[in-house]
Amino acid sequence: MLRIIIASLFISSVISATTKPTIGILTNPSDLKDYDKSLYSYFPSSYVKWIEQAGARVIPIHWDSSYDEITSILNQINGVLFTGGDVDLYLNNTQPGFTFNKFTDTASFIFQKVIQFNKAGKFYPLLGICQGFQLINYIASSYYEVLTRMTDDLGKQRLLEVNSEEDSFVLKSIDSVTLEYLKNVDGPYYSHNWGVVQHTYEKAYSLGAFFKIIAYSRDGVNLKYVTICEGREVPIYGYQFHPEKHQFEWITKATHDVQHITYSQQLAMDFIAMARKNDNTISDEELAKLIIYNYKQINRMEIPNTSFSQVYLFDRNRNETKSDLQQLGIYQNIKFFRKRH
Repeated sequence: MLRIIIASLFISSVISATTKPTIGILTNPSDLKDYDKSLYSYFPSSYVKWIEQAGARVIPIHWDSSYDEITSILNQINGVLFTGGDVDLYLNNTQPGFTFNKFTDTASFIFQKVIQFNKAGKFYPLLGICQGFQLINYIASSYYEVLTRMTDDLGKQRLLEVNSEEDSFVLKSIDSVTLEYLKNVDGPYYSHNWGVVQHTYEKAYSLGAFFKIIAYSRDGVNLKYVTICEGREVPIYGYQFHPEKHQFEWITKATHDVQHITYSQQLAMDFIAMARKNDNTISDEELAKLIIYNYKQINRMEIPNTSFSQVYLFDRNRNETKSDLQQLGIYQNIKFFRKRH
């Protein structure tokens, strides 16, 4: 019954719960060679532009914030985005016990909170792109090592292979002409060395129980991997590809033709349409303190071998020490997936 209710919410045409949606974007530890990760975090500006052109505001969620800070933000915004990046997602096995790195810890906490919000009746979308796609698959797998090495998929466009056995709210948001183009002529843009293959969904039972596979692509040696996944019961979903780069990154090989701009815009509009169903609100005073406009944008156009025209850079001035509440959140999350799946 729950799946029927959630599915109806995905495609509902009811009046929006908010006309001023706000999206939280999780920052990444810096992998920029000239900005050390011990001092800085960041995310590419293209994600902010992608969200804003669909009619929403952006607040950064700092990966090294306390859980109390993150919970306060989540209670005021309407959706969350996990971006691409180059972070080691896996467990930190150098520490005693079942622990994992702070970045994944924070993402896992957000993932768990989004599940809780949805199960309590508040529609709350979470989208992962590229690294963010891998991150939500890793968390949903109960921390199984989900990633498989890809070949020659850095800066490539690959055709979409749609899984006709599953119904999809993502594919419904792309018009039929554009979708046929992505399936048969020139697909989305990828920039990744790792991916998730179907066999992993079969081995990590909780992963397949949580997500359904919507589409695949193939790497340079024809290895088939998952490229769109959607939550079966909650609006947590992901793309291995980069829709934002077709519109807003000009130093990559992503094409800027009408078909790719169209699908990018349609996916952004769909994400924000879901966020509009969430009735959280944020005061003008709080928004002014937290909004992305408070942070500096860095021009990267002249940096050799870069993927980003601009990035938002954030000073690292937060406490990474796990509190008792944070540690409790980790174990509750693991317990949830193990019991349920």
